[in-house]
Amino acid sequence: MSKSSKIAIQPKLPYLYVYSKLVNQGKPNIVIGTNGLDNIRKIRSSRLPEILEPITFHMFLVLRETGTSQTEIDQKLKPSQDFFIKVLEGLAPDKSFEELKNEINIQDDIEFLSKSNKLHPQALEMGIMAFYVLCKRIGNSYTFQTDLYNWILAIGEHSILQSHARISKLENVPIFLLFDLVLRNPLFKEEYILQTELWKGNLRRFSLLYIENVSILKKCIDNLIYFGLMFEPSSIAPTVRETLDFYNSPRGGVSVKIGNDFLNELIWNVSLYASRYIDLSPVLVAGIQELLLKYYHTTPKSTVHDELSFRAYMGLILMLSRVSQEKAESLFEIAQQKFVAHNNIHKKEEVAYYIAKIWLANNPEDVINLFNQALSKCKLSTKLWLFFIRKLRSLGLLDQNRSLTILSKIVDSGLFIPKDLITELLHPVKDIRILEEMYLILRKSKKPKDWTSSLLPRYISLLYRNDYSVDELPRTIFPWDKDIAHLGGRYRGLDSRIEYARYLYINHIPFKSVYYIGMMLEGEAKVDLTNIFSLYKSELLDKNLSPNNQCLGVLVQVATKVGSAQTWNNMSPPQVAVNQFHTFVRANDSETLGILPDDVLWIKYITLLSKFEYISELAKIMKWWDDLKYCPSKIVLLELLSAVPQEHAKRHIEHHAKLQRESKDFAGHNWPWPTYDEFEGYRKHNFRISRPS
Repeated sequence: MSKSSKIAIQPKLPYLYVYSKLVNQGKPNIVIGTNGLDNIRKIRSSRLPEILEPITFHMFLVLRETGTSQTEIDQKLKPSQDFFIKVLEGLAPDKSFEELKNEINIQDDIEFLSKSNKLHPQALEMGIMAFYVLCKRIGNSYTFQTDLYNWILAIGEHSILQSHARISKLENVPIFLLFDLVLRNPLFKEEYILQTELWKGNLRRFSLLYIENVSILKKCIDNLIYFGLMFEPSSIAPTVRETLDFYNSPRGGVSVKIGNDFLNELIWNVSLYASRYIDLSPVLVAGIQELLLKYYHTTPKSTVHDELSFRAYMGLILMLSRVSQEKAESLFEIAQQKFVAHNNIHKKEEVAYYIAKIWLANNPEDVINLFNQALSKCKLSTKLWLFFIRKLRSLGLLDQNRSLTILSKIVDSGLFIPKDLITELLHPVKDIRILEEMYLILRKSKKPKDWTSSLLPRYISLLYRNDYSVDELPRTIFPWDKDIAHLGGRYRGLDSRIEYARYLYINHIPFKSVYYIGMMLEGEAKVDLTNIFSLYKSELLDKNLSPNNQCLGVLVQVATKVGSAQTWNNMSPPQVAVNQFHTFVRANDSETLGILPDDVLWIKYITLLSKFEYISELAKIMKWWDDLKYCPSKIVLLELLSAVPQEHAKRHIEHHAKLQRESKDFAGHNWPWPTYDEFEGYRKHNFRISRPS
């Protein structure tokens, strides 16, 4: 293999995962770059601290390397050993390695490591020595056992919170370690909040760290938006505002040019990411895009609209369509006149164009016709398929059989199939045998991959939800069955369907996000109500983690069922559920953290309060909705009105009807208030929406 065909990975933490993954895949052409440190002797003193990150990078590899023999390990770690030699020769050119060993005692560090490492590669001593020589040159009092070893443990932690706990009490933590935490994928809201705090608290230091590689800073901003939409959408605008204000302020002392092109991409990405969540407030998301528009750089001869790319226009249209279809269509016409009429769009923009057209379509026939038209011109676009599927889902047209048909067509097309696409197709799947068919179809893909992370959560959920007999389970041996298929139990080697589901949850989902915890709690609630609070407590409260809508909904629903038959934390289950609801649901619209309940969760909460006659709590709900600027659906209003004393409900209905009659400019609750006859009919016939059991 020629030298030019080798892939050089720079020894910096943002690339550590990529390097490890490529090496584990057996890629033969991967080398570790020098990060511009080819001749350490000639490096200016002000740049010497930069060597600390590659030393940490290589020492992580050294301490994580395993092998059957000393020779094998030494061979694998030769690139790291060569780097350490280069550091020692550059920083202490007049001294041999033996002289340095006599001068700097590292024996205590070696003995410290011998407790956990049986084999000591040659690179280990050189790495520790290089670390101490560098620290002496740059005037730092770091030690291996207190500092570097804990840095490496922090890098190896999969949990952001646990990683941060490793270094939070250390002094003078290198900025590249904090940046590593911000770049990771959070599993819980608390991890995301920590990331935003680290980001905002270290903007200047992060900017200086990557001033010559602004693309990594851009990646951070994009990540914070992506995961913000997942965990805390209302926290995005303050984070973006603080970041871009800093970048544009001369008082920051650092000039970071992100450019209009990046802002254009962000506006498109905001819509792309937000389209995953049907219940996400379109007004809030549109507000994020509106904020981004304020930071475009214009000239005396240009406006913000002149600087918008075609994809940015399409991003604005996608989100605006959920606020005002008429305004979205008007903006679409403007974009067409500006770009399409002059044939001024490229292939990537053409995909965005058709996605917007599909999103604006009002009926199934138009959606399908537009998609077929788009597919004839953009055959290789998975995003086109993704938005088509999401549009079908939003129209209530995506059932499990249609998911199966769509997946077959995608596989036949030879496209690479991303995880998001599989996740969307799995939404309507209620039969485990349909999931089996999807797996078998995916195995025919010309670009196969491991689909476990996409399929397994749904598979476990279906095992919990349905009382399958042995004969009804799939005959296919899935990747996650291989370790237990040989056992003697009836359910894939285990004795029951629930044991099988629990085994998969415990052993095959190593990093359990709040989504997986919610799935597990919902499943366990169908099996054993008595164990739910202890699971909720051990998985969330004991770890100082917050529930999501699903977790809190399960707790409220179980408390409604068990009543005072149990005691949770020396309180009745309903008391605990009310306490948890108040703890984790936002108090008002100005708060940026906390749960915003959907209609289903509000109904579960109202049902709990009604059953146990928590009249004072019921009386607080309308004021709470006002403070949250939450607009309940008519069915939620009917549930609440049916739960309060009848005379109170009648007074509310008549009061709002009177205000609407007497004032043309009435700007009170813009809620879908029922008439008194509707309320009476609902109450008398106990017409309640079906609640998940």
